[in-house]
Amino acid sequence: MIKKEDKNLYLIWPTPIWFYKAPLDVTDTIKEGLLEIIKSPDFPKLEYERSNRGGYQSEVLEIDNFHPRGRKVIEEILYKISSKYLKSQKPVVDSWWVNVNKKGDWNLIHTHPNCDLSLVWYLTDGDICFDNPNSHNRMDLDTSSVWESKNKKGDIVVFPADLKHFVNPNQKDEDRMSLAFNVDLF
Repeated sequence: MIKKEDKNLYLIWPTPIWFYKAPLDVTDTIKEGLLEIIKSPDFPKLEYERSNRGGYQSEVLEIDNFHPRGRKVIEEILYKISSKYLKSQKPVVDSWWVNVNKKGDWNLIHTHPNCDLSLVWYLTDGDICFDNPNSHNRMDLDTSSVWESKNKKGDIVVFPADLKHFVNPNQKDEDRMSLAFNVDLF
């Protein structure tokens, strides 16, 4: 394992991944509202197959159609990230969608093209795995090829949109729910 305190070692071009916690009352309110919509007989049952294998992935939605308290949470997180880490570039949420994975459902490895950051808000517990972008040619330098983050309800994960990621099959009987957002920087 590489030690960060090694004075002969410089870790350049690291991949930033930010973790935040949303208020659970806002998370629950959004989840309950989405469950009500999803279970409605008027809700379209069309299941888009992009990265998902099984489960449900909604169509891409406009941010204006997102819950106002949820938008405020996301805007505050993106402001913190941009003001501290991104030279105050203005983050703008381009789109969002709903992911629901039943037992056994999962998502293929993928990226989010045509945007700068991706954000995932967990409405239930759920994992996300990140592929080491250098692993295919640096296996002998003591770097792992995949890093898994096990997230709890209310966790928000923000990462570069070009970072390959996937979701393992849901092992639980409970549906796994998350929201995904694409973010542009201006």
